[in-house]
Amino acid sequence: MYKSVEDTHYLNELLESHLYELRLSNKVLETTDNTQVITIANNLIHRRNKDIASIHKLVNDSKQKKQGSITRGNLFNYMDIGRGQTQKPEHKSHGGL
Repeated sequence: MYKSVEDTHYLNELLESHLYELRLSNKVLETTDNTQVITIANNLIHRRNKDIASIHKLVNDSKQKKQGSITRGNLFNYMDIGRGQTQKPEHKSHGGL
């Protein structure tokens, strides 16, 4: 069992799993006449294609520094949450208040 999983490792494993489901669903569509199985396979194919596009976008976005259109400053990258050193806020003394 993993103690921790890196984001990119997780996304790559998820992508591999989704691609397997796509291949399996396409294969069953070639061989079945069962309308319920066809419906399930088609729905899964539609969902997984959307998921795969989202994963690719997330991975690609995480590799690029984005700049704001007005400020030209770097935009916040949600893939960086929890990474790196975090600093604890300093506590200021209020003179006994």
